Amino acid sequence: DPAAGFQRPVVLAVEEPELYMHPQMARKMRDVLYRLAGQKGLQVICSTHSPVFLDMARKHKAIVRVVKTSARNVTFHQVLTDLFDGADANSERDRLRLIATFNPLVNEVFFAKRVVLFEEQTAPTAFERAAELTDLFVRHPTIRYDVALIDCRGKASIPMFQKVLRHFKIPYLVVHDEDRTNPSQAAQNTRIEQALNPPHGTRFMISPQDIEDLLGYKSHGRDKPYQALKRVEELHENGQLPALFLKAMHMIYFGQEDEPPAVQG
Repeated sequence: DPAAGFQRPVVLAVEEPELYMHPQMARKMRDVLYRLAGQKGLQVICSTHSPVFLDMARKHKAIVRVVKTSARNVTFHQVLTDLFDGADANSERDRLRLIATFNPLVNEVFFAKRVVLFEEQTAPTAFERAAELTDLFVRHPTIRYDVALIDCRGKASIPMFQKVLRHFKIPYLVVHDEDRTNPSQAAQNTRIEQALNPPHGTRFMISPQDIEDLLGYKSHGRDKPYQALKRVEELHENGQLPALFLKAMHMIYFGQEDEPPAVQG
């Protein structure tokens, strides 16, 4: 009887369970391990490099983030308290779980050197395309892989991600629109500001309106990321990418407003 658990304590250690598995089977294995860990008398220890095996919305206390520093020291980061409490705890967990269900790559935050949080997909599409067109990835070959660009599926969801990143000591930057003429956005902007924890958590606010206003166009209907991509291509071809947009791009990939010297060799 699985509900009865084990007669004596058992430790199940699994190393890299994602090896040789296609994504669907990896998700099935993840669910099996979580289910086993919930049985009485059984402890599961699993080491992984796959975001599929992590669930940001549950069992934070079961996640240990292992980091090797530039000095080759190994540090461990674990959350020992419940990240989501208070009246909104259940709704926050449900919203985070829904986001991760439709975009499991959000769990890449646990493996990234730096994380950048966006309201939705338009901005990361625009900035990544601009980095390609301006040869930023040629001059700095590793930055594309050092930074995780995360679509939070709405400004209201950003503070939830900030909470997780802060507790696991993961450096992050929030990039979002100010939306100054929209009074309903002021409260959300304040929530994001209050959740910051400099210097590990910082913000770049596109002001006074939004990225569309900054790039000088208005999106229509669906495919907003594609429209932003085409606008960036047009501006680059004419040598008209705005200075503020380029500053934001540098903040995203370097954590500073100016591009550092190119990597040699």
